[in-house]
Order: sequence, then C-alpha cells, then structure tokens
Amino acid sequence: MASRLIRDSLLDSDKYWAVSIEAQRLFVHLMLLADDLGLVSLAPAFVRRRAFNDNPPSEKVDRLLADLADFDLIRMYDANGARYGFIPRFGQRLRIKRVRHPLPPEQLVRDDDDALNKIKELVEKLSARCRTVRPEPEPEPEPEPEPKNKETIPGGMVPGTHDD
Repeated sequence: MASRLIRDSLLDSDKYWAVSIEAQRLFVHLMLLADDLGLVSLAPAFVRRRAFNDNPPSEKVDRLLADLADFDLIRMYDANGARYGFIPRFGQRLRIKRVRHPLPPEQLVRDDDDALNKIKELVEKLSARCRTVRPEPEPEPEPEPEPKNKETIPGGMVPGTHDD
C-alpha cells in the first residue's frame, strides 16, 4: 500500500473543524485508505473494519459519512453496485498512480483541477498501452517435403538398385 502524506494545512481547513472529532478521525482514516486519486471504498463492512476498532453500528458510520459529505470532505458515489468516496483536494504528489476503485462521475471532480489532471494522465497512459501494436508472430516454417524414397542413401543410390 502506498504511503500517505497528510499535510498540516488540514488543520487550517474550516471544513475539517466543522465536523465532530469522530468524523475528523474517520476522515483521516479514509485518507490513509484511499488510492492514489483519493478514491476509497465506502462499503459498510470495509469502513467499520478498517477505520474503527470498536465495530460501530452501520447507522453511526452512515451518519459520520453524511457529515463528511455535508462539509464536502468526501463526495459519495455508486459504481458497480457498491458505494465509493472521492476525497476532493486530496493533493497527493506521486510519480506512479494506481487506481483501485472505479472513477467517480465527472460532476464530482469537475472543480478539483489536481484530480482532473491525474485522471487525464491515467487515461492517456492507459490509452497509450492499449494502442501499443504487438508484432505479428512469425509464421511457422513450412515443413520440408519428404523424399519420395525414404531409403535413399548419400550419393543418390537406393539400396537394391545397384550391382555389388
């Protein structure tokens, strides 16, 4: 798993301080669990297991996630029948980007230039990989024709056809 850098500018965020201490803690845990674009699974069992040590009820987790979403600390979306979150202003500066979750709808990232640039870079990289032309395999050599008489010996003589 990639290392995360949580910058001290988080402590200057009015949005961060507007939520409860529990929601703040959940937010930091989600940042640590997010992939390189700030995408994170919000499957209830995953969040309860990875972000809490006391396995809180789903209702509590849902309330904390809603608080984070109300203050635009996360943006929730559904993809492939599962719930995910996008952390706007994620701001990780990475050379290698890996995405483990489906990309969010465009309207969730429209105002986040950093995320848009990272997504664009990933799409271009994947497109380039898909366009790579594989060389055609070399055709197999055609088998050599078999001699008409398999008993021919060097010099063109066939046994039993010459005088000894």
